[in-house]
Amino acid sequence: MTQLEHDSSSSDVCGSSSSSSSSTSSPPVWHGLVAGAVSGLSARIVTFPTDTLKARLQIRGAVNADAVYSTTFSAARHMLATEGPIGFYRGFGAVLWGVVPANLAYFGGYELGKALMPGHWGMAGDMATGALAQVLAGVVYTPIDIVKERMQVQALMRGSYSYASPGQAFRALLGGGQGLRGLFRGYWATNCVWLPWNAMYIAGYEQLKRHSAQLLQLQDTQELPPLVVASCSAAAAAGAAVLTHPADVVKTRLQVLTGQQGGAALTALKLAQQQLAAEGVGSFWHGLTPRLLNIAPGCALSWAMYEWLKRRLDGSSSSSSSTGG
Repeated sequence: MTQLEHDSSSSDVCGSSSSSSSSTSSPPVWHGLVAGAVSGLSARIVTFPTDTLKARLQIRGAVNADAVYSTTFSAARHMLATEGPIGFYRGFGAVLWGVVPANLAYFGGYELGKALMPGHWGMAGDMATGALAQVLAGVVYTPIDIVKERMQVQALMRGSYSYASPGQAFRALLGGGQGLRGLFRGYWATNCVWLPWNAMYIAGYEQLKRHSAQLLQLQDTQELPPLVVASCSAAAAAGAAVLTHPADVVKTRLQVLTGQQGGAALTALKLAQQQLAAEGVGSFWHGLTPRLLNIAPGCALSWAMYEWLKRRLDGSSSSSSSTGG
């Protein structure tokens, strides 16, 4: 979801294009919603197996699975042998639930942010807009993320919980004594991961696009070929992922281990302290390789596809308007 969150900002992030487009009608909002949902779902289908590997590697020390899940390759080999290809897609049904509402929340927040932020704020305004969109989308996506991750790792939980479907997981979390709190476990931890990730990603992505446009002697970053857009996105996403990975490890553990270790009393800070004492600093980097294999190509695919789809939709709308006029 998060790699979708700034797709629409890529064309407006410089903050200087609004005046030039004032003479023509703005493209319909639904163009961005459709392009975001399609590109996000496509990227998820391709990269979801690495997301499952990431989640399992991140909690391996807490569930004594270091021997089997010592490396990305050994984890993939073990999963393939014991669960088959379907094991890599456990929890994907939850993602299908969340793609449309999360994108609606995100892009709605994005449009609200654009309306509220002063134009002279420039990049700071774009980052604030992205932060607002992330906070709103997180309300929708956090329950989906918890269900997804619990289904991804339940093979390691040694009977702590076992769900046959995302619906069963959702009902169990909702009725497990904590109600809605159970579904929103890790909401602020999630924002602690994705708010800085979004800020770093946007800054890096836009800088790389501008430099690429200069190197290719193009007048506008919107003229960049899809492959260049994808490369800029992948590089920016990977850099931001490395810097936010320790927080992502804590977030994942908070969401999937709380039912096993006492629920409400467990906080992100307490988890981090326990992890540092028991497993050392290195454990905060567990799962980095599959996370990079997930987020870099995922962002590359979703952003390149988003910009291509939105450009096509906007072009069709413009052609129809000019023909009708």
